[in-house]
Amino acid sequence: MGKIVDISKWQPEVNYKTFATETGLAILRVQDGSTTKDKVYQTHAAGLSNIKFRMVYMHLHALFL
Repeated sequence: MGKIVDISKWQPEVNYKTFATETGLAILRVQDGSTTKDKVYQTHAAGLSNIKFRMVYMHLHALFL
């Protein structure tokens, strides 16, 4: 399958065609915490969708008691 890589705002510019040759699956971070939306997740989702690449979405929400 290849590497499984998570991408988020920390990778703001991705060459999706090159990424696809080196990676088997992308994990996209959608949100970090309850209200902080990842600034580039929609860009990554569109870029990977355009090349028909497999991806999953990740939403993190930690609860503190």
